[in-house]
Amino acid sequence: MKSFKGFLFILFTSISSANADSYFEELWRKVEQSSFAVKASNESHKASLEELKMAKNHWLPNVYLQGSTFVTDDPGTNMFALLSQRKITNADFMPGTLNDPGMNHFTKMGVGFQLPLYQGFAGTNYKNMANHLALAEEKSFQATNKMVFSEYFKMFSLLKSYLYHEESFQKTLTQMKKLESSYQLGSRENLLGYSGKLGIKNLILKTQSLLEMVQVKKSSTLNALEELSGEKISVKNVRESDFEYVYRNLTQKDFQYNRSETEAFKEKSLAQSVAVDLHKARFRPQVSLFGEQSFFKGDRDSADSKVIGLNVQWALFSKENINLDSKSLYQSYAANNALLAMEQRDEVERKKIEDVDKLLNESFVRSLESKQFVNEQVSVTSKLFKNGIINILQFLEVLNQEITLNEKILELEEKRAENRAQKLQFIKEI
Repeated sequence: MKSFKGFLFILFTSISSANADSYFEELWRKVEQSSFAVKASNESHKASLEELKMAKNHWLPNVYLQGSTFVTDDPGTNMFALLSQRKITNADFMPGTLNDPGMNHFTKMGVGFQLPLYQGFAGTNYKNMANHLALAEEKSFQATNKMVFSEYFKMFSLLKSYLYHEESFQKTLTQMKKLESSYQLGSRENLLGYSGKLGIKNLILKTQSLLEMVQVKKSSTLNALEELSGEKISVKNVRESDFEYVYRNLTQKDFQYNRSETEAFKEKSLAQSVAVDLHKARFRPQVSLFGEQSFFKGDRDSADSKVIGLNVQWALFSKENINLDSKSLYQSYAANNALLAMEQRDEVERKKIEDVDKLLNESFVRSLESKQFVNEQVSVTSKLFKNGIINILQFLEVLNQEITLNEKILELEEKRAENRAQKLQFIKEI
């Protein structure tokens, strides 16, 4: 399976050919490298791969080295120590010697092994379970990458929108203040003129509030991006980018029905079903081959010995095993039902995201078309107002429509960024 970095290489190679935003790519690499969530998930994946390696070696023998040196006056220990030296004499069986052997020093060394021959398929089941858990960690790593990338994508696109609307509202505010300073009919005696003056002040306050809101959101988004990437963000590069190239290339990739976190839980569910068979191995006999080569040294002499044999152990009754198989079976059922619930949730969410995405795109396109008409209407009504054909209130109504439409476009862009980020959770290769 392609790695996330391999995906990004292909993604940004195609984007570069279309003169897309290279700053987005550069900044993402720094966000990915700085993300503690990505690092933690990656390390968990590595740990699961090591666990899988351990499980694959379940058939290897256990080899051990043991040794001890001691001084004792215990009669039994002294007798068997002499026997291990192969130097027992008739005098050793005298009651006085047996009962009071004195303090004697002994040393024993040995190397041995135990080779499992049959474990009730516990080793095979353990390997299969570890394999599913490793795949689950891999899917979890992908899910974390998607989560971080989607959040970064959302913030980057929002930053671009805030930069544009900050400039737009600032331009509108400047024009409104210029209109206020040039307006000469604001006396209270002229009710129409005075009403127009109040209308201008009201639109200035409205535009000022929108500008300050956008500036606060821009500052917050910048701080978040700088925290994620660990560096200062180049606002100029973000403003000059054509961010739509990035999204269009992303949405050309294959989508999947479930999120990666659901795919990860699916592997965990399969591991739980394998655990049922693993627990059943407790009720089967365990057969192993064992052997040991020993060296014994005492005050009289040194000798070696060896032992090799077959060990069979069958747990006929153990309180720990009572109801263990039924417990693991119910856990498997629970995991499977939880998986079905997650898949059902993903199906609903995916359809909802697609429907909302279509609706937001259509609304956004219509809003941009409306913006063209409103811009033209503002230009026309400005000339009509200057020529005295319409009054100030009629002109202000058109200006208010322009400001309201820009506010609506900003809200649509925020909703689109949020919905697009959720949609990216379903991209197959990230």
